[in-house]
Amino acid sequence: MDDRTRHILEVTIGLLAKEGLGVPTSRIAREAAVANGTLFNLFPTKQALLDRVYVTLKGEMATVFGKLDVVGGDFVAAMGDAWRSYVLWAVSTPSRHQVMHLLKGGGAVSPAAVAEGEQAFIDLSRFIETEMARGALVAIGFYHFARLAEAEADVVIALAREGEVTGTALDALIDRGFGVFLNGVTPR
Repeated sequence: MDDRTRHILEVTIGLLAKEGLGVPTSRIAREAAVANGTLFNLFPTKQALLDRVYVTLKGEMATVFGKLDVVGGDFVAAMGDAWRSYVLWAVSTPSRHQVMHLLKGGGAVSPAAVAEGEQAFIDLSRFIETEMARGALVAIGFYHFARLAEAEADVVIALAREGEVTGTALDALIDRGFGVFLNGVTPR
């Protein structure tokens, strides 16, 4: 991705976070200091722009999660590391997290972009499904697992932001949230 495209995406993320899905493309072009024609040469429709923002953010999230590194078979520690990385990403980049939810929750993303974004998590999906198959996790399927993780992580993220929690207090909050989540997805 070239610098101009990256800049337009960053401006779009900022405006979506401030103004929501109704922000006009003319405003995005103006704030990005490009002509409307340039914007539409790169993104033929607003839908194409929103889709690219979504896929970009999903790719960024996948990078944050990283490749689950299960050292010595300790998948719980590996999941905890991924959880911590995601929560810290969301707390440190609130506009990105907000826009991700806005796009996903607002139905603003095309099915093709959703499918493309999911590809960034294929390794994680396989890992979780394997752990379910071997009985280390409750066999609820990856989608259910991911939705539970997202819901609990969002609670932790909201508590951290609302209380301006940092340092060891944030670490403790992240650990508690992960414990709550883990309690729901591991067999008893």
